[in-house]
Amino acid sequence: MSSDSLTTPLLPLRPRIICACGTSDGVHELLVARLTEESQTVGKRFFVIDAQLLGMTPHMFFSVLQGDSVDYFDQRSDPERFGALNDAILLIDHAEELLTLKRFRRTRHIWTFLESLVSYWNVTMFLLWQTQALIPQELDAEKRIDLEPIGIDECKLFADYRGYDISNVAAARFLETCNGFLEYGEAFNQQYRSIDTWDDRSCCIIRDRLARNCRDICRHRWDRALLLARGYSSLKAVMVAIARKGDCRLTEIAREIGGSVQATKEYLNELLAIGMVTQTTRTYRLKDPIFEMWLRSIDADSGRPVISDRSPVRSTSREESFLEID
Repeated sequence: MSSDSLTTPLLPLRPRIICACGTSDGVHELLVARLTEESQTVGKRFFVIDAQLLGMTPHMFFSVLQGDSVDYFDQRSDPERFGALNDAILLIDHAEELLTLKRFRRTRHIWTFLESLVSYWNVTMFLLWQTQALIPQELDAEKRIDLEPIGIDECKLFADYRGYDISNVAAARFLETCNGFLEYGEAFNQQYRSIDTWDDRSCCIIRDRLARNCRDICRHRWDRALLLARGYSSLKAVMVAIARKGDCRLTEIAREIGGSVQATKEYLNELLAIGMVTQTTRTYRLKDPIFEMWLRSIDADSGRPVISDRSPVRSTSREESFLEID
C-alpha cells in the first residue's frame, strides 16, 4: 500500500481475510487504533487477539474466538460454533504464532478454518504479520497490505493517539532517525527539542540517547527476533556483527562471526524473513537504527551494559560504534 495507508479507510467493501504486514510494534498499535475508530463508525464490534500472548493450543484459540467457555475435550472447528464473531471485525496480531497450530485434531487446516469463519459469519478478519515472508502460500496474495514505510501523517496520527504533539519538521526528522519505528516517537519528540541545529552528528546523538532511554523496547525486539527465528544462537552473533560494522557485505559478516559464507547466508535469510535485517544490492544492515545502537552498547548474551575502557567515538560514521562489545 501507499505510505498514507494508515490514514485512509482500511475496511474492505465485503468481509474477507486481509493480511497486513508491519515490523514496528507502533505500526501495529496504530492499526488497532484506526480499526477501532472505523468499527465504531460502521457500528460493528471489534475484537483484538494477540496470538503472542496465547498458549496457541486449539483449546485456547477456540476459547478466545468463541468469547465464552468451551468444552476442553471438544476441539472441533465447526464454523457454526463461533457466533460471537457474527458480522464483526477481528484483528489477530502476531499472526505468525498461528503457524504452530497447522492442523487440528479432527479439523480442517487452520487457514481453511479462518476462511470458513469469514464466509459463515461475515467476519472481516485482519491477520497482522511481522513481514510478508512469513505469510503462508495458502493465503491469497491479493489480500495483502503493507503498512510500511510510514510517512509524516502516520507519525502525527500516532502521536495524537498517544497524547502528544509532533510537528511536521520533527516527524520528518523522526523518520530519518528512527526509520519509522513509531514506538520511539514520544521519547524522540522529547529529545528532539534539545537539538538546536540538525546534522548527521545530531542524528547520531539522538539515536544514542534513544538506545539508552528505550532499552526495554530494544530488549523486546531482541527477544522477539530470536523467538521468531527459532532462537538460533548464531543469529545473535550475526546481529551484533552487523550492529558493530554498520553496512557490511556477506563475506565481512562471515569473517566477523568466524563462520562459512553459506552458513552466514542462511542466518541472514532468517533475519530477513522476520524483518530484522534489510538488504541493499551488496550489503546488509539492521532495519531498526535505534536497536542497532543498543546492540553496540550491551553484552548480547546477558543484556547488561558493557564497560568500555576507551572514550566514546565522536565520528558520525556508521562503520564505528560508541561502545565496544567484548
